[in-house]
Amino acid sequence: MMNVYIYEREDGHKPFETWLKTVNSKTAKSRILKQLNKLEAGLITDCKPLGGGVHEIRLHFEKGYRLYFGYDGDTLVILLTGSNKGTQKKAISAAKELWAEYKARKKSKNKSSDLGDVDNETCKKPNSTRAKKG
Repeated sequence: MMNVYIYEREDGHKPFETWLKTVNSKTAKSRILKQLNKLEAGLITDCKPLGGGVHEIRLHFEKGYRLYFGYDGDTLVILLTGSNKGTQKKAISAAKELWAEYKARKKSKNKSSDLGDVDNETCKKPNSTRAKKG
């Protein structure tokens, strides 16, 4: 099992949730949420590192969706943002910036370079992805 959290910026903005709201296809949104359930179960498929601690899960349907995340320890995944194939370059750049921001905030709060456990002010556990389909 993996703990999956959505990164929340200091101003309360959650880029992953903002992106997910732009996915208009109910089928696509449902499949993305199913992928998040798989991620929570520790089943990561078609994933590749992008550098700077950011990873990409590629979903091969409709517009070719992408989910960007980073690992904090062995069992924690921080969802940063998402994209489709057409907006991928911009989203990768944004994900790397968000990950750097997350690490800096974490280091500042912990006064340590070890990322350790996530704190509730930096990330929020998604509402049950199993129930959230709309």
